[in-house]
Amino acid sequence: AGPGAARPGRRRGVGPEVGEDMRRVVRCLDVVPMGEAADASREALRLRRGLEALPRVADRLLGDPRSAEMTLRMRLAQALEGAGDRAGAMRQALDVLELADDLALDGAEALDPQRAATAAHAVLARTLVDREPLAASHHALEALRSLREVDDPVLRIGLVTSLLRALMRAELADHASFVSGRLAALQRGVRRDALRVQPLLAVATQRVVAQRFEAALVPLGEVRRIARAMRDRRADLEAARLLARVHQLTGQGEEALVELRRLAFHAGSLADDLETGGADRARFVQEEMKAHALVLRHALDLGERSAADAAAAGIERRTRPGAAPEGIPAALLWDYRVDARVGRVIAAGVGLARGDEDVTPESYEERRREAIRAIGEVPEGHEERARYWAAYLDDRHAAMLASEGRRIAALRAARRALAGWEHLGRAEDAARIRLLIADLDT
Repeated sequence: AGPGAARPGRRRGVGPEVGEDMRRVVRCLDVVPMGEAADASREALRLRRGLEALPRVADRLLGDPRSAEMTLRMRLAQALEGAGDRAGAMRQALDVLELADDLALDGAEALDPQRAATAAHAVLARTLVDREPLAASHHALEALRSLREVDDPVLRIGLVTSLLRALMRAELADHASFVSGRLAALQRGVRRDALRVQPLLAVATQRVVAQRFEAALVPLGEVRRIARAMRDRRADLEAARLLARVHQLTGQGEEALVELRRLAFHAGSLADDLETGGADRARFVQEEMKAHALVLRHALDLGERSAADAAAAGIERRTRPGAAPEGIPAALLWDYRVDARVGRVIAAGVGLARGDEDVTPESYEERRREAIRAIGEVPEGHEERARYWAAYLDDRHAAMLASEGRRIAALRAARRALAGWEHLGRAEDAARIRLLIADLDT
């Protein structure tokens, strides 16, 4: 009805008109559950608009407008963290703490000052762990102090997990060992297995760093059980990474190879998952290529030609033109591609040396030419890296020819390798290849 239209019944006072700015602010103050990264990005955009609208409606809000701003910034920090913007999350969390201090100094009432400050400390404990681990430890402890009278075991365990990671990053071994023991005990009280994965991985990482390998297998076994029960590929990926490290450090080459192949499989599956965002996809593709490269090296050391060839094929699949997502440098893709092709040359050389029927001198030479072509595709500015690969390939080729008794061809390859190593200033490699040349020249 228009403003002059008559209305039936008793007339009441007309309330103030609620504009779009007020609606935005009020909606942002409602509690909205966080979702995946895409949802977190949308939530961050919504909260930014709410913060922009806040000054225009500040005089019509109940209480101190800084209280509403603190709540909005705290939620924005959490949303930005969920979207992968750590720097933005850190800035918002610091603003929350500054507002909390201002409100406390002025004696003003906030909507929930303790909760906002605790959440801000928690965000900073997570986002600062790589850049400033000591500061991250401080924020984790501040958040834990505020929870003394609060019965929230999930939040407490999350903060202790952040604290442990920060202490490990800061190389405070004794403190990390103590916190790891407490975290191992605390996580047993969590009923939901999904919430136990990150604490268990943190405990396992600390035990691996402390070289308590047998002890690390206990939480890793539990993570793998949970991952399989919940079909959680990310958790299984992290367990595989740590288990591979344990096997490498304990000299269990075959077991390490199994875990590295599992790591590559899960990274590739997550990269190809339609629900994986662009930034995460690039990260998982790099994880997959790195795992394949490690598989290639371990397989060659163990003489496992089929595993080496499969790993090389996995790298080639990701590095062919147009296959890799945006965000991965072309030089990195080229380096992995050359690594794969040189690895295939070495694998063929192993097959020739032991007389495998499926390897011929012709197939070996074809693989070597493919590797040379890949080296020749060097991106601008990476010529030194190309010289390294050329010298390395000649070095391995010389060793293979020498093992077959082809002295003249081996001498030519060894001299090319020597020139390459000397140009790069790699004295140890040059000294080693000189010994081979001296042996072949006698």
